[in-house]
Amino acid sequence: MDRPPDLRRSLLFVAGADSAAQAEALGARPDVLAQDLEDFTPPSLKDAARRLAAELFTKARAEGCLAAVRVNPLDSGGLDDLAAVVPARPVLVLLPKAEGGEQIAVLARELGTHPAKAAVGAGRGFGDAHRF
Repeated sequence: MDRPPDLRRSLLFVAGADSAAQAEALGARPDVLAQDLEDFTPPSLKDAARRLAAELFTKARAEGCLAAVRVNPLDSGGLDDLAAVVPARPVLVLLPKAEGGEQIAVLARELGTHPAKAAVGAGRGFGDAHRF
């Protein structure tokens, strides 16, 4: 499913730690599959969800989906989310509840500090972003 950018119409969010829901979401073959580590993942399951990211993103790519992640606000676990999931190379990192440009700047700086930073260019995403 290597669709041109103008044909990417579906973005499906899935609970971060619910492997059954993730399998069902993969079966729907959305254009973009976003693992939600924020609202869809209770605090007690955050660590488990972070550990599932690499496997979920690999499966998403195998199905032709772009792998994305919705992290927590940076001051509420989002930095831990980034450290755990950036090595799995999501194409998109979605930051909820940003209140201003400084939070986006912090996100950009943080993304540049992770091991996968070599795959990131200015204004680009991770992994197979060139297809997005």
